[in-house]
Amino acid sequence: MKKIFLLLSIISVLFISCTTTEYLNKGNVSFSSEIDKKTAMDAIIYVLSEHGFGVQMVNESFGLIQSDWKQTSDMKDNIGTTILLGTLSGSNTYFYEYLKMDFRVTETGYTVTPLYKQEQQKSNNIFNSSTTTLNQAPGKSSDEGKIVIQIVEEINSILNVNGEIIWE
Repeated sequence: MKKIFLLLSIISVLFISCTTTEYLNKGNVSFSSEIDKKTAMDAIIYVLSEHGFGVQMVNESFGLIQSDWKQTSDMKDNIGTTILLGTLSGSNTYFYEYLKMDFRVTETGYTVTPLYKQEQQKSNNIFNSSTTTLNQAPGKSSDEGKIVIQIVEEINSILNVNGEIIWE
């Protein structure tokens, strides 16, 4: 009986640890001294614009680049309709997902900090409301996480950086 309990405990721990989501909090990329800061910043701005991100702020002296929020998903809706005493009243809930990225470029590499948020809008015949979740890091396997990884890989390709990004 003890062996069965121990085996089930081990399997449970392994199952729980396998389903844990890995988040992309901050990624660091190192490159050689052959790449100057301006070239790296130009590559980042180019790739962001190719993916439809607006650039909100660029500070060349500090090596800072900040993108605008970009809607990354089509509107997801949950529509419910209720007939109450012969009056048709509709209630709609829509979800929008957004992504932005902040970069810090130095002479030896760059850091990317992706942020994700979800906005929920509710409307019915009487009032409209909107709520936004806190800004958080996207999950590595989420659609937003895949976009971040693709953008970093494209930046590295332009800069001929072969090293792997290190996520904190």
